[in-house]
Amino acid sequence: MSGLGDDATVVRSTENAAAIDLPILLGRVMVEGGPEYPCRAQIDDLDAIAIQTQAPGRPRDVTVCYLDKIGALLGRIGITNAEGFTLHPTLSAERRARITVRLAWHTSRAAWTAEQRAALRIVPEYRDVIVSLPEERSLQGLILDVSRTGAKIQLPFATTTAVGTSVTVGKRYASVVRVEDAIIAVKFRLPFSEGTFNTSIRL
Repeated sequence: MSGLGDDATVVRSTENAAAIDLPILLGRVMVEGGPEYPCRAQIDDLDAIAIQTQAPGRPRDVTVCYLDKIGALLGRIGITNAEGFTLHPTLSAERRARITVRLAWHTSRAAWTAEQRAALRIVPEYRDVIVSLPEERSLQGLILDVSRTGAKIQLPFATTTAVGTSVTVGKRYASVVRVEDAIIAVKFRLPFSEGTFNTSIRL
């Protein structure tokens, strides 16, 4: 649930979201004919896959890992640690290519979903805000819209504040990313979490 409420005014933005982590794949793992254990994998290198699991294993043990959306991976354990181990799978060139395509698709989809969430802009209930500019100038602003990562604010008159200037918007630290006459767009130093972002927010 987004927590925006039924009456939320929503605006879509085309601003880029932050960098996206690789998707975490869930599955099961079995070491040297032992029982199956649940596992998690975040693949950024097909030659050395980090597996998080409680399954016991030693370096060079033969291991089979079944990952959702990927299938079975047969290989040997490399480095072990308290969270699990590194799996070095045996992959043909054809299988490696298929897995690479699948991973790229899931990573792209995760990035698109996160970007849509970050780009969601709303018009909050409390639109008045004090914008503190350099040299201790404070202006009464009107929030035009706000996202988890920034806001667009109408000032009482045109400003010469430069892009990149550090400002305070209400109680939030931010930097100016765009200036259009009396309207500034700012990026928050710390974005709102998804759970706290709703029309009742106060800057």
